[in-house]
Amino acid sequence: MFEHAKQACRSCHRGKGPQDFERFTGFNPNTECMSCHKHAKVHSDDDHPNGKYKNTQCLKCHLNPGNPDIRVGKSNAIVEEIHGVKGAFPLVKEHKPVPCVDCHKSRDAKGKTSFSNLKPNCNAAGQCHEDSLHEGTLGVKCMYCHVSGTWDALGFDHDKPFPPDAKGELKEYPLKGEHKKNKCESCHPDRKFTEAPTTCAAVGCHAEDDAHKGRLGKGCEKCHLETGDNLFNHNTMSKFRLDGKHLEVRCADCHPSVTFKPRPSNCFGCHPDPAVHKGQYGTGCEQCHTTRTWEDIKPLHDVGDFSLKGSHNNLACERCHRDNRPLAGSGNLCLNCHRQDDIHNNSLSPRCGECHTQWSFAPARFDHGRVGCNLTGLHRTIACFDCHKNGNFSALSGQCASCHHDDDLRAVNTGGVAHAGSNVACATCHNPNSWRPAQGAALFGRESVCR
Repeated sequence: MFEHAKQACRSCHRGKGPQDFERFTGFNPNTECMSCHKHAKVHSDDDHPNGKYKNTQCLKCHLNPGNPDIRVGKSNAIVEEIHGVKGAFPLVKEHKPVPCVDCHKSRDAKGKTSFSNLKPNCNAAGQCHEDSLHEGTLGVKCMYCHVSGTWDALGFDHDKPFPPDAKGELKEYPLKGEHKKNKCESCHPDRKFTEAPTTCAAVGCHAEDDAHKGRLGKGCEKCHLETGDNLFNHNTMSKFRLDGKHLEVRCADCHPSVTFKPRPSNCFGCHPDPAVHKGQYGTGCEQCHTTRTWEDIKPLHDVGDFSLKGSHNNLACERCHRDNRPLAGSGNLCLNCHRQDDIHNNSLSPRCGECHTQWSFAPARFDHGRVGCNLTGLHRTIACFDCHKNGNFSALSGQCASCHHDDDLRAVNTGGVAHAGSNVACATCHNPNSWRPAQGAALFGRESVCR
């Protein structure tokens, strides 16, 4: 029928030779148009390189097999599939009364209206609606926000990502808390949607609402939520940790203004010097006091350069701090207090701690070998003052005669062995363990008590 009747047999019944004709068994010309007609040549575009329609749709638009004329009116079922309520481009509301030719202006090779080259978007290659408002900043897919037949952005959802080809700085901006109550015009007064500020402190948002007057920076979201809740934590977000009694203090007691800064960070900036200190202890309150209570005094003499131990720990404070006097700057040398107790007459330097401890002056942990004279024999057992008379603990000679000259004279006067004065080499007869019995041979061989 129609155009099919004009075709040569071989156009449809193909074969390998002149006598061989393809036989169609079960062929339905109403549903298998594309078995002969190459669909891609007619209804293809950039989005549908293999054609946009299926075999079963051909005769919903064309009149009959072999008749490519387009159905009109309600008999054209493809129109309902495309422009119906559930179609790809529904004609509803303001689109419904628009004549077909107002949109379908292109013509095919035969001069007939073409329905294939019009893309189903609002701009439609510049022949429908010009984007004079957004100027392309929100992309080319108007249907991402708008619905067919009305300019109201009924499809836009602020909680979903923005159009992928939009020119804005952000890809999404979900509305939370109080922001959900705002009207669009509150943030987009000129409907320049991609130019809207994206931070709280920006001009056009909350710059004029900043009660802190910019002193806390521009990162409002660090402390504030869109719900109005406050996230600020004094211990993790500031340099001044709150503990002890400070936890019970109201914010306004320290911050009379909501600008919050500047405020002192030391005790003296808030707490005046009490009268009991009489101005003698300076401004370093934290050296003695804690935030638990004023009466909670730190034991300063337990640690540091002036830690008191042993016998010192049992002394009353008044023993050193007379009339409640501070001793800052006095130093921690023992001689500052024990000068009258120094039996060495300051001949061994002021570093008493090298030999003595805070528990007791005696016994001392002095090691004679550390001063260049390791005592030998009985000299290791005698009292210090037997050699160091009158508190002289330095400049002593290690020679035997320097101490035993009197023994030399005594031996002569008592009828003992005559010595040749102080020039006698004692070690030729005596050893450091005992004077008697004297040996006749040089057994020790050293004229010094030092090893």
